[in-house]
Amino acid sequence: MSNSSHQKNLVESIRAALKRDKKSLINDFKKILPNAKKLFATDDLDFWLLQICRHPCAEIPVTRYGHAIAVDYSAKLALCDRDHIVGSIGSICESLFTYSNSQDVCCRQGDYHYFFSIVENRVYKESELGWLEGLGARPSKDECRIALVSELNAAPGEYY
Repeated sequence: MSNSSHQKNLVESIRAALKRDKKSLINDFKKILPNAKKLFATDDLDFWLLQICRHPCAEIPVTRYGHAIAVDYSAKLALCDRDHIVGSIGSICESLFTYSNSQDVCCRQGDYHYFFSIVENRVYKESELGWLEGLGARPSKDECRIALVSELNAAPGEYY
């Protein structure tokens, strides 16, 4: 099977996972991300794999809004070339596995995604455009993780 066939199968796996319930979706991504890592010879998705493997499903804040954004991104995956697909999969993971909502945007209208600083021991938010709120400096990937459901003050109806 050629790399393009493997890439096409990966895209179809992502689309299929997005049609499933939260627990099944997360379990599917636990298989999808290692496949993408191997196929594209990258470590860029390791953070997301670590997050979904390290935390219980119930604590991963998959929101209805984030899920809808991920579905929109997935519709464009087939158009991505090999150089851009890893970044697109990372964007899907960020939309799925971090808290976000349509009303919480930075001054440039980029969606905020919620993370937790291990060093500062607090939740902060970072927009997709790089705006940071709640911390003075951006932590490294080793110094942060996703903010968990139990650390957020979100309405239960926001979750997928």
